[in-house]
Amino acid sequence: MLPCPTDELSRLIAALSLCDFVVCIDGGAMHLAAALNKPILCFFGDSSAEHWHPWNVPYELLQPPSRDLKDLSIEQAIAGFERLLRARSLPQPLS
Repeated sequence: MLPCPTDELSRLIAALSLCDFVVCIDGGAMHLAAALNKPILCFFGDSSAEHWHPWNVPYELLQPPSRDLKDLSIEQAIAGFERLLRARSLPQPLS
């Protein structure tokens, strides 16, 4: 894994296109990753997961009941990524 400066939208899209998986918070990069058909582990704080979740891609969404990301543990994040890995190995339904 190498760092990649993404100070321009085109560079962010290019960097995301090279990823096998994307781990990120809810935001523009998450939606770009979904548009690129990347499996996503996403973290939601106080935004509406029901409204803003990734569409049409495998994803694992973590949002603590408090809606404060500091309340998520590393273990929960690792478990979420492991679920995403297992789900990706299963056939995905056509949308």
